[in-house]
Amino acid sequence: MTTAYNKGGSQFALAIAGTAVALTVPAGATAAVIDNSGSGAIRYTTDGSTPSATNGNRLAAGATLNWNQPGVDYSPLLTVLKMIRESAASTTVEAQYYSYQ
Repeated sequence: MTTAYNKGGSQFALAIAGTAVALTVPAGATAAVIDNSGSGAIRYTTDGSTPSATNGNRLAAGATLNWNQPGVDYSPLLTVLKMIRESAASTTVEAQYYSYQ
C-alpha cells in the first residue's frame, strides 16, 4: 500500500506579484497540491523559463495543481516551478508538500 507522508512543508498565503516567484520545496518532497487561493489568475512555467502575464500555463483563481499521484516523482517540476500574476492585482497560493512511500 502506498502512503502519503506530509514532508513538514506548507506554504500559506505565498504572494504572487509582478515578479516571478518560486516555491520553497522541503527536502524529500516528491509531490504537492498547489491551490490558487487568491482572486486573480496566475501564469506558471515548469521548463526553467520565466513566466509573464501572457507566457506560461494559466491557473485560474480557485484552481488547483494536483501534483500528487502516487508513484510519480514531481520534484523536478516543483524545483523549477515559477509563478507570476496575470493581471495587476496580486494573488496568493497555498502549497502542501508530500512524499509517497
